[in-house]
Amino acid sequence: MLFKPDTAAPFELVDGIVLLPGTAEGAKGHFALDTGATQTVLNRRYCTRSGEASDDAVTFSGSEQSSAAVKLDAAEISFAGITIRLDAPTLLDMSYVEQPLRNGGMPSLRFLGSIGANHLCSGRLVVDYPARRVVFNASAVPAHTREVSMSVETVPVIELDLGAGPQRFALDTGANHFAIDQNAAARELLDAAPVGMPRILPPFRFAGREYAGLDGLVADLAGICEALRVDGIFGYQLLRDSVCCFDFDAGRLYLT
Repeated sequence: MLFKPDTAAPFELVDGIVLLPGTAEGAKGHFALDTGATQTVLNRRYCTRSGEASDDAVTFSGSEQSSAAVKLDAAEISFAGITIRLDAPTLLDMSYVEQPLRNGGMPSLRFLGSIGANHLCSGRLVVDYPARRVVFNASAVPAHTREVSMSVETVPVIELDLGAGPQRFALDTGANHFAIDQNAAARELLDAAPVGMPRILPPFRFAGREYAGLDGLVADLAGICEALRVDGIFGYQLLRDSVCCFDFDAGRLYLT
């Protein structure tokens, strides 16, 4: 376990994305807390050392993004009071993330990268959206919560029925809108608008409450969905009003 029990840190919330202050290779800025990313990835803009070219890396920001990747031998990052040495980290040009966040309310943001599931998905992680606080290695589940089954695979996965029967979705704190693969979407969603254009979900239930009017995309997510064995991605829209406890060891999600 990387963190001491109940390690807490404040965060900024910009356009639905949890941003933790920290450093990467000495550069100060913010990381996205990203349970939907399989690994921690750094922004090439703020890591000046050269590295070796790698295969293109597929990431997600409303649609698939392909960006030339570079591998370093090692790098050092810090956040929430801890320092982590990354072995062979991947570096991407992440301006496709940084610029929308700057436009969304943090104009001086230095986006250092995404803290991924390889550094998050163990023990209990509490993301308290109302209080803008995250707790790593939480010693207890928050009181008065609703309990939901959650598969812990490469990333956390939940099950939703959006009109095509039960389907699997990555639960991604780095996604501010839903995205469903075009081959998994219900006919009603496919007929609502062309692939890649925004649309509204019909009402559905999750964790004992009804959700309605959520907007997002049906898109070609074949690369992501094949890699994660899911039908799409959900995140902030399901979690935004809650204190969320990801209990990775027990395979449960708790929401206030």
